Amino acid sequence: NSFTMAACLDCHKNPENRIAEFKLIKDNLKKGPEYCSACHR
Repeated sequence: NSFTMAACLDCHKNPENRIAEFKLIKDNLKKGPEYCSACHR
């Protein structure tokens, strides 16, 4: 997956569709754009 703004926004809007184990890890995720490798590369 290439890290583009579109990929970044799609993952932020629909993480359960992009990350298979999202339900298992969602409580431990650091949230916000400051933790996004696509936003901050």
